[in-house]
Amino acid sequence: MLDALSHEAIHRLMPNTVQFLNEQDGFKTFEFSKFSVVGKNSDPNKFHLFGRYNYDEVIEKNMQDLKFVWDYAKSAGYINIVAEDMCPLHPRTMELMNVLNENSNVDHTLMTQYCAQDAPGLPHCYAGRFGFQYQLEWLESTILSLGESQSSQPAFIWSNTVEGHELTQWGIPIMDDGVRDFLRTIVKSSFMDNGVIIFLADHGLHFGDYSYTSLGLLENRHPFMYILTKEGGMDTGNFGINAERLITPGDVYKTMISLIDMTASATLFPRDVDLWTEEVPRSRNCEMAEISPFFCICSFGPPNCDRGDVPLSLWDRCLSNYAHPALFDARYYATHQMKPKYGGGEREFSHCEAVRHWCGFGIAMGLRGKESFTIREYIEQNPEPFKEKWFCWEW
Repeated sequence: MLDALSHEAIHRLMPNTVQFLNEQDGFKTFEFSKFSVVGKNSDPNKFHLFGRYNYDEVIEKNMQDLKFVWDYAKSAGYINIVAEDMCPLHPRTMELMNVLNENSNVDHTLMTQYCAQDAPGLPHCYAGRFGFQYQLEWLESTILSLGESQSSQPAFIWSNTVEGHELTQWGIPIMDDGVRDFLRTIVKSSFMDNGVIIFLADHGLHFGDYSYTSLGLLENRHPFMYILTKEGGMDTGNFGINAERLITPGDVYKTMISLIDMTASATLFPRDVDLWTEEVPRSRNCEMAEISPFFCICSFGPPNCDRGDVPLSLWDRCLSNYAHPALFDARYYATHQMKPKYGGGEREFSHCEAVRHWCGFGIAMGLRGKESFTIREYIEQNPEPFKEKWFCWEW
């Protein structure tokens, strides 16, 4: 998994990897061009992808004893291996996903080593090398060893790198050759004789100035995804048919369970589709797939937002307009500086709320042509109406 990398971005930033995937020399590639998120960032999408859970519901209800893919895999006799090139700074998430707990069904991890970065200002640097380089080397050595061993025990391996979690995604092109070479080695190894690689992102870039443009919004919703199998290896089933259909992390979850234990997948959510053995309906839309309208890759703009939508034409003009500091200021402060409180609990504005409230207000006030006047200045000069209208918030 490459965190925060869209379908469009992998073609822009990793051309050598994409070219290799398209060559299909000794292996088969299926590019899923309509893979959609179900939430803005990693937590909702990972929980959906690996456990088919609603992350907000898990947190709100303090749900315990959750079951994820590696738990099914352990029950089916698999070895579980997890690697992520970021110090687990969110122990609550790792605890809920049962990755680092004492009773975890994950057998081997490469995670806590990444807490020893070279310096606070060098989050991807470890002893003068990038984190992903250690990760790919460790994974390659581990996978090749498993393939060469005499044991018939299968393995489930999840690897995630966060090099794309930067405003400019400068780390992604640096990874290009390394990821290509890693995939080339693994896909032709004996480990893949009856194996499959699901190469994907959990979401596209979801912060920074570009993410508030129309294309940026689309890319956030539209992560990349490929499935690779070895030529002459496992049966590819319906991968080819479903590659051009609208799919969700829930479908990928059901597919992974099916690949591990087909009998277990039959009991999962009926709206999800096993991409290996089932066919996604051609008529499927976001409502049928239980994708929120705001995260639907089939539409532009923010349909069905609460409390006074900004008309789509104005939304698009606002998001794509870099020339007016008032609008940039609105995007920035709504998203990064203001945290409304509901019932004592804080939460950040969603993209939809931020741009509707602040960008929409800017249009209504006629600020689009007044570059010397910002929405922040107006609010600071007239705070009371906003406190009443938008509940309570802090700068």
